Amino acid sequence: MVKIERLKTYTLIGLFIISIILCHELLTGISFNTNFIFNKKKISTNEVINSGDFLAPSRFIINYSDSHHKMIYSNNKYKVWTLGQSGLKDYLDDDKTNVSLYGEVDEELQNEMYSQKSIVMKFDDLIDIKFASKVLGIKDISIISKYIKDMNVLYFYLGSDHYVIIANDKSYVKLKNGAIKLEELNEIAESIKLDDELPKYYEGYKLFIGDKSKDIFIPVNVSKKITSPYVKEYVSEKDMENIASKYLEKDINYIRKIVQDDDTKIYMYGQKNLVLRNNGIIEYYDNSGESVLDKDLYNSFIAAVNFIVEKTEYTSNIYLTHIEDLDNDKNKGYRFSFSYNIFNRPVRTSINNKYLSSPIEMEVYGSTVTKYKSCIREVLVDTNPFNVLSPKDIIEKNYNYMGNKFQSKNEKKKGKVEDDFLNNIDNVYFRYYDLIDNNTFSKLRASWVIEIGDHVYVYDAENGLLIDEK
Repeated sequence: MVKIERLKTYTLIGLFIISIILCHELLTGISFNTNFIFNKKKISTNEVINSGDFLAPSRFIINYSDSHHKMIYSNNKYKVWTLGQSGLKDYLDDDKTNVSLYGEVDEELQNEMYSQKSIVMKFDDLIDIKFASKVLGIKDISIISKYIKDMNVLYFYLGSDHYVIIANDKSYVKLKNGAIKLEELNEIAESIKLDDELPKYYEGYKLFIGDKSKDIFIPVNVSKKITSPYVKEYVSEKDMENIASKYLEKDINYIRKIVQDDDTKIYMYGQKNLVLRNNGIIEYYDNSGESVLDKDLYNSFIAAVNFIVEKTEYTSNIYLTHIEDLDNDKNKGYRFSFSYNIFNRPVRTSINNKYLSSPIEMEVYGSTVTKYKSCIREVLVDTNPFNVLSPKDIIEKNYNYMGNKFQSKNEKKKGKVEDDFLNNIDNVYFRYYDLIDNNTFSKLRASWVIEIGDHVYVYDAENGLLIDEK
């Protein structure tokens, strides 16, 4: 009997000790000030699927003559960027490659680029050559580094004598190697030419839109119907808890949660916070890192890519759009902006949203992501395709509105207002537009974006109505 009583006593003592341990763990988990980090994963470059895919150009212009062009935005179907990476690597890694020409970008070079069979790959931002070579796995760039420091254009000539041009807005370098043939890119260009779903594009200035230096390409007739895809609107409580656990790397039972009046949910663990807004924006903050004074663009980019892969259920359509230096007395790092494609077409977030200017924005110091904001949509099947108006149709339909604004801002200029307005258009491009806060129809709007001076207009590609402006 005494033995049984002792056994009960020991059991109760054991349970009491376990409860103390569990309570301490729970309290540690929800503390605002603790520096304890649970199961922090080390970032390894070996985990990256292919960092070069995140450095993809935003558009590919395929040229057949000075009046025959096609454009694609995605690597999905034709693997143009995959072949472009390997082609560039072949040229720069081969000792027999030589610089046949270099100099300033001029009208003659632009004519050469767009009047012959070729593929022009355009990036949204200037990319440092040394950084790009490291990301793409190129061993040695000494052959070009003394001529050019950064790039936003890659040009692959596919005529009788293949060659590559690397360029930015001011300078270029041309690479030749008689032993290298870009046969796969050449075959892909032929396949794109025969793809009836891809409309012909024309240089804007030939349609009196922009001048020759603006590099504007627009379609006149878009025969293939497209959709404005609906997006997933409802996220369950369980889904939000799973998101919080993934970002904060902790079981949901150890994470503190606050719900604000506007239904914004804030999850906290240690010095990491996650904010889930009801408009679809995710914000992540990590204040646990130490100061970083020696920065490395490549290492920070790899950290950003790995974070996206680990936290956002990696999609192969995310690509870099902008790099910004972040320097102060205590910290040195980078701000990266990324966008993504849906149905092989690019997405743009609202130009007037106060929280987010790109679908993904993140700040990285060293290999630590300290701030991450995103709005990446999960689209639903849409069975209501429609015919798309051309940019020319949009401009004609809305000329009075845009033209009057242009005229009032430039009243001192002499000349015909219509010609002046059209010549001053800086860019015209297609985007799936995400209004975020004012998305009353819960869908991404197929749209044409028109930039003129410091003004941006976004028009519905189905009906030509103004969606947004800034």
